Amino acid sequence: MTNNIMPEMTKARTELVLRYPFFGKLALGLELIESDQFDTMAVDGQRIYYNKDFVNKITHKETVGVISTTSDLLSSSVKREVCTK
Repeated sequence: MTNNIMPEMTKARTELVLRYPFFGKLALGLELIESDQFDTMAVDGQRIYYNKDFVNKITHKETVGVISTTSDLLSSSVKREVCTK
């Protein structure tokens, strides 16, 4: 992981925990993985993959928003799985 990106990702997750605890808790349970395989960010239920160039281009507030969105996608996936069983 790139040292200059990880502090931003950690700071964004911390802000998410403080402002939106539900999504923050989901985000904390996901491992952060730097990856050039994706143009932005992606989630697979266990990890948040992020493109370092993308994170470098967006603001802190946007980083928080994208992490929140990836956590929301995870939440929606979990809800669907629970409801269908």
